Amino acid sequence: GLNTTGFAVNRSFNRDRDSGGFRIDYVINSNHRIEGIYNRTYEKVDRPDADLIFTPKPGVNSVTDTNFAVGAWT
Repeated sequence: GLNTTGFAVNRSFNRDRDSGGFRIDYVINSNHRIEGIYNRTYEKVDRPDADLIFTPKPGVNSVTDTNFAVGAWT
């Protein structure tokens, strides 16, 4: 709502990110090879705009966990 009293709360807006991955290439012979890629990304973001409480730590956060993998044989 609209704050007409002039009070303010300094709320945290933390953003934690972790990511990692690897790649594998293997040549079987001159005509064939195997390739693989994997990537993981994790993100947690505080959302001070999405709740109606007045505490230093927001009660709502957004969590994203993405796993991506691809493989090929040629």
